[in-house]
Amino acid sequence: MKKWLLATRPWSFTASVIPLTLGAALAWASDAAHAGLFLLTLLGGVAVQTGTNMLNTYGDYRSGVDTEASAHGESPILLGLISPEAMRRGGLIALCVAFAVGIVLGFACGWPILAFGLVGIAGGYGYTSGFWPYKYHACGPIMVFLLMGPLMALPAYYIQGGSLDWRPFLASLPIACLVTSIMHANDIRDIAHDREAGITTLAMLLGRRKALYLYATLCVGAYGVLLLLAAFGVLPLSGLLPFVLAPGLWRTLRTLGTRPLPESELVSLDGVSARHHFLFGLLLIAGILLPRGLELAQGLIRGYSHDAAHSHSGTGVRHAGTGRVLLVGEFRPALGQFLDRHGYGGLGAGPALVLVRGRSDETDGVDRAGRAYRPRFGGAPLCDLRARQYAFRLAVPLCAASGIGHLRYPP
Repeated sequence: MKKWLLATRPWSFTASVIPLTLGAALAWASDAAHAGLFLLTLLGGVAVQTGTNMLNTYGDYRSGVDTEASAHGESPILLGLISPEAMRRGGLIALCVAFAVGIVLGFACGWPILAFGLVGIAGGYGYTSGFWPYKYHACGPIMVFLLMGPLMALPAYYIQGGSLDWRPFLASLPIACLVTSIMHANDIRDIAHDREAGITTLAMLLGRRKALYLYATLCVGAYGVLLLLAAFGVLPLSGLLPFVLAPGLWRTLRTLGTRPLPESELVSLDGVSARHHFLFGLLLIAGILLPRGLELAQGLIRGYSHDAAHSHSGTGVRHAGTGRVLLVGEFRPALGQFLDRHGYGGLGAGPALVLVRGRSDETDGVDRAGRAYRPRFGGAPLCDLRARQYAFRLAVPLCAASGIGHLRYPP
């Protein structure tokens, strides 16, 4: 079992877990959370990466890229632990597991997930396998940028929120830069060995000096893109939390600029890059969720204070206080009756707006197209609450507690 664990390279799983969690976190910040689907998403993403890692080990061995001098003791094939054919079968089995998870998620969430899954599986297989292994033709960095950045964050967001959006695509760009820096650091380290093996990488084409410039551009670019996303309101200001890592990055880049560059720095650069990617991703996810967490905490405090006031006054009237919920737009009569029946006309949590949007429809008048509306009210973005009828007991109080809210109600 230990040899197969080594073959999967579990220390690399953060490269898929971070973008998947990032996409889901953007949906969670809008109160669209499905824990079971998220766990399935992680399983599928990690299965794709596991299959890619194992097929990469097999492909690098077969092509002569991995030798005792170049593999740094990380190849189970060269260590004699697993045969090449067994490694190949293991990789294919992992991709089949990913395909099975994709089918389940596709039935649960819609055909776009199947499309994303097939692209991911094809990308993982084609990394070092198939008729044109793109890693060996200097296309590895751009493919890794797409496959382990936007093409992981987008489906994760869709699975949680039920719609496609530009936000997860844009928010994943800093993460994509950093995950690409991991692979590029590996390629810089292996320039000499890759040349002997007869393959072509981007680092080899650029040469060590220019390749290091590209590495620095990817790392610094992640922070530049993050700053732009916060400046244009794509991410909250708390999304700038990863900037606490900037001093450490500066020290690393300054070391890489020394002449002559110690070989030990190149050997450890991919590990340093992986840790940077992981910590950057964790802080970004925390920054995205922080405003919603504060709103929920504030709502709980207000709700406790409101219940305590009613307890002391001996009245059970739910309409006491200054809070109000205003329904705007077309909605089914049953929706209004539900709110009235459960006393959500005033929650004592300050003025609130519940905006129910939908196309004109004589039968129910609510959105059947799965569109996510994000109108603005008084210059401030509305809180996007996506809920079905069974979640009203949670969604409406949270919307009122947040001050201004937006409730999209698909039938």
